[in-house]
Amino acid sequence: MIPWWQLDFAELVLERGKVGSITIAGLVSASGLSRQTVQRYLRNFEQAGLVVRSRVVEGRGRPKHHYKPTMKLARAVSKGLGEDKDKVLISFKALRRACKWCKGGFCKKKVKKCTPAICPIIKASREIM
Repeated sequence: MIPWWQLDFAELVLERGKVGSITIAGLVSASGLSRQTVQRYLRNFEQAGLVVRSRVVEGRGRPKHHYKPTMKLARAVSKGLGEDKDKVLISFKALRRACKWCKGGFCKKKVKKCTPAICPIIKASREIM
C-alpha cells in the first residue's frame, strides 16, 4: 500500500517507467521534489518491491542508478487511485487529544466521559457525508 502523500510520485514513476528507465535527476526535475525526498521515496519503493534498481557504470566517475517500476507498483497505484485523497482516518484517541472542544468547550465537563457517540466533530462529519 502506497501512502496517499506518495501516490502522485508513484504515478509519475509509473508513467516515466513506460517510456524507459528512470533516473533520480529526471524524477527531481519532473516532480519538483528535492533530491533527498526522491531518493527516500525510491528507497521505500525498492524495499516494498515496487521498483527495481539497476546500477549502470558509464566510464569514470560514480555509477548511475536506473529504476524500473514493477507490476506491483501498477497494481498499488490503480488501487490507490480508487481511494478518496481528501479523507483521512485517525483514531478517536488522537482526535480526542487534538479536539478543540476538549480544550475548553463542549467536552470540558465530560473529559472522562468523552466517547465517539457524543463527539460533536464526529456527528458533524457524519452529517456531511
